[in-house]
Amino acid sequence: MNIEWLKSSAKLDLHCHLDGSMSAETIEVLLKDES
Repeated sequence: MNIEWLKSSAKLDLHCHLDGSMSAETIEVLLKDES
């Protein structure tokens, strides 16, 4: 997976959804799993 894409996707999710915390949490898990 492309880390930079995930990061930008997370930012879009945070801007597009009122409940951005869930998206941020999911991305954090993905990033941790990646490293």
